[in-house]
Amino acid sequence: MNKNFIINLKRKMLKNNIYKNQYSPELLQKISRKKNRILLKSNNSFSYGEDIWNLYEISWLQKNGFPQIAIGEIIVPFDTEYFIESKSLKLYLNSLNQTFFDNESDVSKVIQSDLTHCILHDIKVTLFPISYFSSKKINFFEGECLDDYNINIKNFEYNTNDLLNATEPVKIKNKTLFTNLFKANCPITNQPDWGSVQIIYSGNRIKKKNIIKYLFSFRKHREYHEQCAEIIFDDIKHFCKPNELFIYLRFVRRGGIDINIWRGTRSFAPINSRLARQ
Repeated sequence: MNKNFIINLKRKMLKNNIYKNQYSPELLQKISRKKNRILLKSNNSFSYGEDIWNLYEISWLQKNGFPQIAIGEIIVPFDTEYFIESKSLKLYLNSLNQTFFDNESDVSKVIQSDLTHCILHDIKVTLFPISYFSSKKINFFEGECLDDYNINIKNFEYNTNDLLNATEPVKIKNKTLFTNLFKANCPITNQPDWGSVQIIYSGNRIKKKNIIKYLFSFRKHREYHEQCAEIIFDDIKHFCKPNELFIYLRFVRRGGIDINIWRGTRSFAPINSRLARQ
């Protein structure tokens, strides 16, 4: 990622890093997807995808001053030119805490309008009452778990060496692998971003040892959630050449927000249901 871009964004964030208690849409900051996508190895390697954000710290005041809360879901199409910087979204949502609204529908409309204005693209915003989740259960990724292989790992700096010659001439259809041990780091603060990665592919069999080593090479890497998903998708597509590929990353909640990214060679309908660590 461009160092000047990070420095400029840090300055903006420091300037706006004040918890305002009245509605402040100017806190929102956008990040260009293009800056990372021009570095990808393949052109148009993914044709479908969404960024799914779950918001756990939404509160506002009724007209009589009585506090209200909700849990929000934001769905951003993969082909938007920009995405929202997560810290700025947290600050923006906090600015609603002492703001008066007539009803929940008005809150949802304001959030949707502000985010759409920020990233210059329509997005979907849904607010749910807490009671909606009373019957919801913790979800677990399906597939073969890679976490018990316990192989020797020596490299924790991002590289693609382990994807070279990583396939075997055995045809596989709809093979699903996952790990809960993924870690990358915020490019702005260097805070750890913990997550789970699910990979579904068809094509030549990918050696599990190689995919494990590749994924763990992100442990010291600094990248946004969205860009981690796109890099992983692009690298596997480029080096392993599967006929079909889907990548689904669910990141652990930070700042009252969990971010979940999927990319695919065709349409995919992942379940937006929290994992154990979310």
